[in-house]
Amino acid sequence: MARRGLDAAAVVAEAARVADAEGLGAVTVARVAAEVGVRGPSLYNHVAGRDGLLRGIALGAVGELAGRLGAAAVGRSGAEALRA
Repeated sequence: MARRGLDAAAVVAEAARVADAEGLGAVTVARVAAEVGVRGPSLYNHVAGRDGLLRGIALGAVGELAGRLGAAAVGRSGAEALRA
C-alpha cells in the first residue's frame, strides 16, 4: 500500500489541500494517510503526527506570505516598500 516517492513535502501538501477544502479539523493522520495512499502509521516516517502536519501547513503559509510580501516590495524602498 506504500506509495513510491512519497516525502514530507507531498504529505504536507495533501494536508494543506484537506485543510483548504474542509478546515483544519479535518486534518488527521488517518485522513491524510488515506489521501496519499498509505496506512496511518506509515505517515510517521514523513511527519511527526498531526502536530507535524499542522506545523508544515503553517510554515508553508508563512513562506508563501513572505514570498508575496517580498515580491510586492521589489523596486520600492523605505516607507513605499512597507506600504506595498
